[in-house]
Amino acid sequence: MAEAQEPQPAPSPTKIVPLTKDTRDNLVSSFKRRLDSMQPPLVAISLILFGLVLLLCSVPLGLLSVDTDKVESVSRQVGYLPAINWSIGIGFLSPAMIYFWLSAYKKVPGLLDSLVRGGMLLDSGGNIIGSSNDLLIRWDAILRRCLLGPGLSLAIIVLIACLVEWWGTSAHPLLASNPAIAWEKELDWSVGVLLNNPHASVLLRVSNAVFTFVCFLLQALAASCLLLFCLMNFTFAVFVQGMSIVPSLKSSDKRCGFEKFEPLLQDVLFAAVFASLLFYTSRLQNAYLHSGTKDSSLLSFILPDVAKGAELVAKLKDILKDPEKLKDLLANLSQSAFHDYSDAMVFIGGVVVALGTLFIIIIVLRGSAIEGKRRLEDLIDAAHDPLNLPAGFTADQAKAKLANMEVWPLQYVSLNRLLTLCLFTIASLWLYRVGIFVAAYSLISALQKVAAGKKKSE
Repeated sequence: MAEAQEPQPAPSPTKIVPLTKDTRDNLVSSFKRRLDSMQPPLVAISLILFGLVLLLCSVPLGLLSVDTDKVESVSRQVGYLPAINWSIGIGFLSPAMIYFWLSAYKKVPGLLDSLVRGGMLLDSGGNIIGSSNDLLIRWDAILRRCLLGPGLSLAIIVLIACLVEWWGTSAHPLLASNPAIAWEKELDWSVGVLLNNPHASVLLRVSNAVFTFVCFLLQALAASCLLLFCLMNFTFAVFVQGMSIVPSLKSSDKRCGFEKFEPLLQDVLFAAVFASLLFYTSRLQNAYLHSGTKDSSLLSFILPDVAKGAELVAKLKDILKDPEKLKDLLANLSQSAFHDYSDAMVFIGGVVVALGTLFIIIIVLRGSAIEGKRRLEDLIDAAHDPLNLPAGFTADQAKAKLANMEVWPLQYVSLNRLLTLCLFTIASLWLYRVGIFVAAYSLISALQKVAAGKKKSE
């Protein structure tokens, strides 16, 4: 008789090992090393070249130009090249935004060192800080806590979200050989081989899926860098708020040392501009795809609005004086409001970028200049010894220079222009026709001024 076998112990459930603090710190340190080692021009050029390679790769797959009349009664150009949010947005605007963001990120340590050398930072005792070592250590700490740690987590979330979108809009419909099951019924280059040939081979469908996979990875990179840009603005604002900055009386500039912030702020502004353009291309492309009109291309879709913008150049005064014409114009604009989730996310992203840029420049740096000016005036009144005033400078001369100090840190962009630009950006992402009208109006006005100047010179 066979011996009874002893019951085997049940396998222990797999334990999920939590992410320890040391592991997180190591990941953040590795992330920082890679970020610090990046050269902005090299990164931007590499991304642009990669975008051009994608354009070339789309040709043999038949994705460069795709026409939906293969499956619909409405003929539309929905290839990779006409999709400006991908071919132009991811191929050129995104690399430009990443370039300026990385450039701004790398300027911060040099800026802090320049502020110390200019005698513009005070310690808690009101004495001038003579070394930037402790300051850079503090910057590194807040960078890890507010930017790199959260940024790494958000980048992973963005990557997962983009891969989920890739599966729903491209991979699943291609593998199932059924473009109709694509999310939000977006029939474009992401399922292009099926639009060109409903019976496309497995090799072509898989190749299309691989192509879109790479594109969505680039989208994840752009979105992650955009989030890191917003986090960097917040981190830098928090750091500046914690510093005691005073104007530099040794500076020959009316901004009294705060001109040192201008190179960094210029990069921040350019990054925000290219990010806004990236958002707008997505907004415009979505409007075209979901319009329901029979326009064969994005160009034919926006041409009536371009003509309307051109008409505004000659008739704007008449339109503003005529209530009925003004009502028609506003009704035309209101018809271009967004109505779906994707456009809402684009709008929210644009608002965050615009307001975040305003926050760092207006509230933080302008506020710091005003507060620094007041702080230095109080120290002068108190005859504080360690002020390190320029040789031969009396207290009255110092206060006179502070009285004429310019607290706006940017030389070429005024506060009113920056506010107007931000409002225009937000309005264009909400009502896409605002962007087209203003662009057409600005272009024609500029051409008229050039023509008038040429005629005058002749």
